[in-house]
Amino acid sequence: MRHILCLAALTVILASPAMAFSIGTAPGVQYVGDFKAGESAYVKFYLMTNANSDVLVQMSYTKPHIEAYYPGGFRFVSAEQTSQEDISGWIKFQQNPVLVSPRKSFLVTFENGETIRANAEAVYKLTIPSNAEPGYHIGSISLSPKVASGGAGAGVSTIGVTRYLFVFKVRGVAERKGEVVNIYADRIDKKKARIDVIYKNTGQNTVSVWVDRLNIYDEYGGLNASLNSGMVYVAPGEMKIIPVYWTADSVPSGQFRAEAKVNYITGYAAKSVSIDIPLVPSKAISAEIPKDRFPWWLIVLAALLIILIIYWIY
Repeated sequence: MRHILCLAALTVILASPAMAFSIGTAPGVQYVGDFKAGESAYVKFYLMTNANSDVLVQMSYTKPHIEAYYPGGFRFVSAEQTSQEDISGWIKFQQNPVLVSPRKSFLVTFENGETIRANAEAVYKLTIPSNAEPGYHIGSISLSPKVASGGAGAGVSTIGVTRYLFVFKVRGVAERKGEVVNIYADRIDKKKARIDVIYKNTGQNTVSVWVDRLNIYDEYGGLNASLNSGMVYVAPGEMKIIPVYWTADSVPSGQFRAEAKVNYITGYAAKSVSIDIPLVPSKAISAEIPKDRFPWWLIVLAALLIILIIYWIY
């Protein structure tokens, strides 16, 4: 019986129409231009597909991968002048979703002379606020395709999707810079301590930072732990705590030397300070008071009041 069911399932899968198609963009990476803060522009890019039927493509803004901000990520971007400010609210699609149809194709010639055959056009409005940070900004648009004519029994779809990237520059002096202000430590429990690295952004651009390495040395110079942290975003002039956790079977207490190295992609900030990890707090012993103890002092007080009343009456 089991073999019959497996054979039936395999027959259904093989009989179902399987689809494999891709959705691409042109250009894949687009330099939009240089702008003053407060300006806006309409930006156009193109969608292409090799599908056999119409595809609805839902577009949404998404943060680019962190690798886009590293030096050498884009030939026309100076990494030292990039801002990681949130620009998700600066993008508004003129039509969303977009119908991408293989039955409709047209030639597009770009400024560099390159020609492609596209199946649809996508347009978004870029509105740069008046308080935008200067420098290069990098954004990304993800594509979520859906077969427009698909329905029950449409079979298995294998979809290849590329992500559209765009870059623009806001005029002004851009600078990525920061410093480690201080390092503090506290104990959570016997097996865990928290070390807070205080980072201050002294530049002109929002940056992502993390503790690349935090070495903890004892009084004899021995390395007790080498730690790192997660990522936080710090705006210009802002100070933020980057928490680092030291976990072990038994985290020792006492004075240690902490050396922190904070990575902000285009550089590092470092500091070495003395920290104190407190002892494990002892459990407080509270005196137990029986909940059902009768308040005899109330009876004594009432008796005294009765005696005084009798005395004054008689």
